[in-house]
Amino acid sequence: AAAAAGARVGGLVAPEARDEIQRIMTSHAGVLRGAEGLDTAARELAALPHGGAEPGVEAWEATNLHTVASAIVAAARLRQETRGSHWRQDFPERSDAGWRGHLVTRLAGNVLTTAYEPLEGDDQ
Repeated sequence: AAAAAGARVGGLVAPEARDEIQRIMTSHAGVLRGAEGLDTAARELAALPHGGAEPGVEAWEATNLHTVASAIVAAARLRQETRGSHWRQDFPERSDAGWRGHLVTRLAGNVLTTAYEPLEGDDQ
């Protein structure tokens, strides 16, 4: 149903970015989602500066928040259906034929990848 999506992450995010990450997610990746808003969220998250932040609890929290937000946006962009609490305005129906599986996100080095994996035994 979908190909893999990747986002580059790495380096500590400045603690000051926390409010901007929350704003991006609230504005573009809230309960009701659509392709345009998710694309904007991905672009804005990718544009936030990485690296150079002084190591500390606040920087690690902001970095972790950025990583999780990036993973949520990547998975939401790939899943072109509405399922459970994931509501796509542009894909209002559930689609078992194309989406009976899981979106799996992995962090390898500085690359966060999200890919669709069908359920075992499905003939997709």
